[in-house]
Amino acid sequence: MKTITPPKKIQTSEFLETGDYPIVDQSPPNVAGWTNDETALVHPPKDGLIVFGDHTCVLKFETNSFAQGADGIKIIEVIKDINPHYVYAHLKAFPLLNDGYKRHFSELKRLKILIPDSKIQDYISEIHHLIDSKIASNIAVSKTLEDIAQSIFKSWFIDFDPVKAKILGEKPAGMDAATEALFPDSLEESEVGVIPKGWEFRKIESLCETLLGGTPSRTRDEFWGGEIPWINSGKVNDFRITEASEYITELGLEKSATKLLPKGTTVLAITGVTLGQFSRLEIDSCANQSVVGIVGSAEASNEFIYSNIKNGIQRLISAQTGGAQQHINKEDVNAFSIVYPGKKLMDAFTYVVGGMFAEIGVLLNQSISLTELRDSLLPRLISGELEISEEMLAS
Repeated sequence: MKTITPPKKIQTSEFLETGDYPIVDQSPPNVAGWTNDETALVHPPKDGLIVFGDHTCVLKFETNSFAQGADGIKIIEVIKDINPHYVYAHLKAFPLLNDGYKRHFSELKRLKILIPDSKIQDYISEIHHLIDSKIASNIAVSKTLEDIAQSIFKSWFIDFDPVKAKILGEKPAGMDAATEALFPDSLEESEVGVIPKGWEFRKIESLCETLLGGTPSRTRDEFWGGEIPWINSGKVNDFRITEASEYITELGLEKSATKLLPKGTTVLAITGVTLGQFSRLEIDSCANQSVVGIVGSAEASNEFIYSNIKNGIQRLISAQTGGAQQHINKEDVNAFSIVYPGKKLMDAFTYVVGGMFAEIGVLLNQSISLTELRDSLLPRLISGELEISEEMLAS
């Protein structure tokens, strides 16, 4: 293999939120940012390039033009007659041990790669590609479904589009008669601005329960290694939380301040570098003391609460306090006010978007199963433990 030096590197301060070309760095996301600088582009050959995070050991496979973000990655071109995607699959199947924040490329170069017949290389590469593509598709569809749900929330409860349509004597777009009838046909002044007639501002604490997490003592071995999921605040960076950070025991739950939060709970990081990050639990889980769980109720469903937090997160964290370390607290979350349209309309919204939220959970859990399949199957195929027959190659 050989390494490729990019024409230039894009500094973090120059990353754009949108742009013409993706920026690739050594962080886990496939795209770290965007640029419009065409002179910075690396153009992969037809078979693709491997990107290796020198400090993080993160691996990526690139087939489209990209720019390098700052330092810390090695761009690898595989020599001719070897399938580069097979090498990538091999490195993913037998990963290099991450030995902390140091450079690892010298160790990567010393790794020995099993090189089977080209047909077997291609077969393994195709299996890996198909599974990874399905996982990526599931994530993309999930985020699209969330965008659709959020656009409906914004239209109904932030922009008041159905109400404004009724004021003009028009029929709200894409809405059945029963749902349309739940919207008023006028606006009125409130203490915080104009809202639909009959709606009100309600504090979170008047609609549902908030629970602050906690951490069982690390000095008590009997509190850890059980079967109860537990997350730290870093996990709240995930799009949805489908897996635990660690597991605690029943005794750890009983003898600490942590609480078991039900599936569907909106979780919010309230301090440190993760302040303002939020997610939704797709599993029952406990959390640490830097996380507040907002548990939906009959008056305010989990979907309604999550959508409000997503829309109003900047307003919520504007209440932050503290000196060197900014934070919000459980009382700030309780006092956070949202526009409440009444239970019937809240239920109608939950009915419309509930299927989307449920499908997101299905897709992400399917991706977990696919990841487990990939991570168990690929090493066995590469090592030869599972024989690849001529019939399999022909298929």
